[in-house]
Amino acid sequence: MNNKITLPIAIIVAAGILTAGAISANAYFGGSNQDDFATKIANRLGVDKGKLTAVLEEMHDERHSQMEERFETKLNEAVSNGSITSAQKTTIEVKHEELEKKHEANRESFQAMTPEEKRSTRQSERDELEAWANTQGINLSDFFVHGNMGEQGRIRGPMMK
Repeated sequence: MNNKITLPIAIIVAAGILTAGAISANAYFGGSNQDDFATKIANRLGVDKGKLTAVLEEMHDERHSQMEERFETKLNEAVSNGSITSAQKTTIEVKHEELEKKHEANRESFQAMTPEEKRSTRQSERDELEAWANTQGINLSDFFVHGNMGEQGRIRGPMMK
């Protein structure tokens, strides 16, 4: 597969996976789970729970900012080396933002889902992403081993080693 198709696929999929991972982490540590987590750690370490929660939130925000910077750098490099056009970069950025907003808006309802409902929801999201990629002339099945994602949304294949 040529680089003009492979790189945008990698970027879109990485953005989706990172977003899903961030949302999954929020789902795990969000709400009362985060409160329980912070309470247990604070009690064990003998520190103020509020301070611990603030540090955890700060770390989360820093990681998210770093992830966004890496994403933007990779897009800029792809445009610079001719792997994608500026128009493709813009399209990818818009899709990335759309996915982030969608996941944030659905975070609470996602937390309330059963594991099977979560799997089904994520599968629907992957199907939607593949449909979108097809409208852009990108074949996601060429990127994934056996045309799909591995267990728990992890990508399998040479691109992610």
